[in-house]
Amino acid sequence: MGRHHSFSPCFFDDGFHGRAHELAELVALCAGPGPLLLTLLGPPGAGKTRLARELAARLEARGEAVRLVDLTRATRAEDVRAELEAAAGAERSSALDELEAALGALDLLVLDNAEHVAGPLRALLDELGSVRALVTSRVRLGLPREQLVELAYLPVDGEGDAPAPALALFLERARRRSRAFGGDPRELRAADAIVRALDGCPLALELAAARAGRASAEVVLAELRRSGHGILRARGAGDARFDSLREALEGSWALLDAPDREALAALAVLRGAWGLDTAAALLAVAPAEALDRVEALRDRSLVQMDPFDPGRYRVYEVVREHALARSDRAARARAVARLGAHLLAERWGPLAFARAEPSAADPASLRVVLDAQLGPAGDASMALQALLRLRLSVLWRGPHDGYAAQLEEVAARVAPSSAPTGDDVLVALARAELACWQGRFADAAEHAEGALEAVRARGGDAGAETFLLAQLGNLQGALYRPTRALALLEEAQARLPADAPPELEAHVLQQLATFLVLHDADEAERRLERALQVLRPLGPSRHRVQVLAVLAICRIARGAREAARAAVDEAQAVGGAEDAERWQAVLTLIEGALRHEDGAPEAARAAYGASREVFARNGNGWLVGLSSLLLGELELEAGRAEASERAYAEALRWLRPLGERLTTTWALAGLGALRARQGRRAEAERLLDAAREQAEAVPLEALRRAVALRRLELTLLEGEERVREVRAALEEARAEGAHMAIRLPLRLLEARLAELGEGAREPLVVQRDGRWFRRGEGARVDLARRRRLAKVLACLAGATDWVPLDAVFEAGWPGERCVPGSDVNRVHVTLSRLRSAGLGELIETEDGCFRITPKVQLELRD
Repeated sequence: MGRHHSFSPCFFDDGFHGRAHELAELVALCAGPGPLLLTLLGPPGAGKTRLARELAARLEARGEAVRLVDLTRATRAEDVRAELEAAAGAERSSALDELEAALGALDLLVLDNAEHVAGPLRALLDELGSVRALVTSRVRLGLPREQLVELAYLPVDGEGDAPAPALALFLERARRRSRAFGGDPRELRAADAIVRALDGCPLALELAAARAGRASAEVVLAELRRSGHGILRARGAGDARFDSLREALEGSWALLDAPDREALAALAVLRGAWGLDTAAALLAVAPAEALDRVEALRDRSLVQMDPFDPGRYRVYEVVREHALARSDRAARARAVARLGAHLLAERWGPLAFARAEPSAADPASLRVVLDAQLGPAGDASMALQALLRLRLSVLWRGPHDGYAAQLEEVAARVAPSSAPTGDDVLVALARAELACWQGRFADAAEHAEGALEAVRARGGDAGAETFLLAQLGNLQGALYRPTRALALLEEAQARLPADAPPELEAHVLQQLATFLVLHDADEAERRLERALQVLRPLGPSRHRVQVLAVLAICRIARGAREAARAAVDEAQAVGGAEDAERWQAVLTLIEGALRHEDGAPEAARAAYGASREVFARNGNGWLVGLSSLLLGELELEAGRAEASERAYAEALRWLRPLGERLTTTWALAGLGALRARQGRRAEAERLLDAAREQAEAVPLEALRRAVALRRLELTLLEGEERVREVRAALEEARAEGAHMAIRLPLRLLEARLAELGEGAREPLVVQRDGRWFRRGEGARVDLARRRRLAKVLACLAGATDWVPLDAVFEAGWPGERCVPGSDVNRVHVTLSRLRSAGLGELIETEDGCFRITPKVQLELRD
């Protein structure tokens, strides 16, 4: 049929994927009467010809006259005119009005592959003003009447349950070679990775799919990662589709002038999105000129504006690889050196580790600099600076293996420095930070100790010394060395420079409070509130999210659930942590603990599971173990023995290798209680004995009491005559407070006693004015000198339904006015103190209202 085609419909059942929107737009534009000039604009291999043919087939199927002219072989203005004359059936060298009249008989003239003759075609179509034409091109014609329809590569992300259009195309083409392709989930994951690596370029996807259909997606992915798009070249030689892609890319390169080629080659070192400041540094030009250069490449469909982040750009992946292959290596190295000097102009020291925010620089740009400086010929100090700026994004998301390997590669080439903030100190701090994220606290403390010794030996950096003292103090606390921990933390506070940045002051306060959470929750809360006072004026930040998370944990520890929820809500509202998946998971874990305390097991179970998944992906064994431990506790309370056993075993599998005593003790005691409930006495005794032995090594009295409460499950196995003894032990535990470590054992034993008929509907006696109360046969708790607590208790005890917060405040502080938010805090603190005084789980909360639980027999006395 030559170069001038008629069409038969192929439509979507022939594997036409992901272009429904663009096709509908083209059909609608072609529906109107009168002259028409559409340019279908897109990068090489985007499927412009394929879409134009689909449009032509649809129009021809409904009786319209359509012709396609392939301009690939045209090189001069005369060639372009000759092709149009042939399509119109006109004589060669016809007058323009005759040619226009002949072409006017067509409903649509499709001019394909026009980028290399855009100038002559523009001049000719400007003369042929009444012709209805669709042009496929990688450059704009620039005529006033031109309408653009831009065609990017296929989306690599799907909507809802539907597969991404790029993946759908890849799978359909691969299944032409092998019907069973994609049946294995691993193969589907590899196919998705291939689609993303090829940026959704349809032509490249077809070549890769043909290869995957013969071998496997995993093989193709491995080759793609090893050899880049060279696998398409090696396997596609002689394939018309490969020739088309290669010629399109080469044609685009040939159309560029020397400055644009240099610009594209420099920008091609960047994978992913980048900003104009990065482009300016790479090109060694002012930002305004960088914008002109980038937009010139964008006009040629070689660069696109990032669809997810307007204002940032990216080179199409297949274009990028081709540009790298065609450019000079030395020139690229010079561009990367300029980029590194720009991004790393400020040297980061130890205080960079006090910042919870990542670098503002493009991560893709930093990776380019890092890759260039790794290896024997690179600059180890520059590589370390790039790694420091990238570390948080890696640590938040995990996994950590690649980062750890790069850190050790840099460490092997870093020499000790005489400067107090030398690279060896930074390496030690990076190692300590990584170990801490992974739950390896002993290793972290060893690295931090080495860094502190090096800084002190050199002197001259009080801020770095203060930071390291606080960091090491907190790690000593995690290793259950409270005396040394407190000494280091107090020294950090004493050495805090007068001109210390706010982030350092907040860091010291946070580290001290984290240590105090298990020892003095009230004091820990005061320190954290002070840290928030320092951080709030600085705006949203991850550091603030961290402090709020610790504050929520602190409040849960002392039973202040509503106050803890307020801290979580503020953390969620702060923002500035949208890619900090790990801290969002921490907040989810805390929310799960709150829902557990609220008696909402399904919501708690979902929260524990979601957070555990994130921690496992990030490689933090301690947090995986903690999530599993809390899930085990939840399932034990819910009576789901098998699920509880699995969760406790999972917790121990993660926690034991870390040598983490507190949570290991907790898990052993929980599993021992489960065994006792199952009547497996010998195994229960072994586990509970191990828990008691470990608890002795942890300086936390509440943990020892919790283990003792768990052992009461064994006492109950000895018969009903021991029940009264268990009840007396419970009353004593209630009187000692409501620390989070003992609340669940208390609830479980109370439920167990209820099953035995001894603990059902235990009476609560309250003096009508709230001046004292007594639970069951326990001792009377005197509130006569604690007027606020007495008034709030009288309010709750005298109510027959939920009491809203404002009514509780009015009861405790009658007629008093306060600043907004202060009333909430006062009520939460007062209720927390009532719980700690012995009311514990008897005070219920829901949607900002409070009550004495109806599960208890309430008796008011004068």
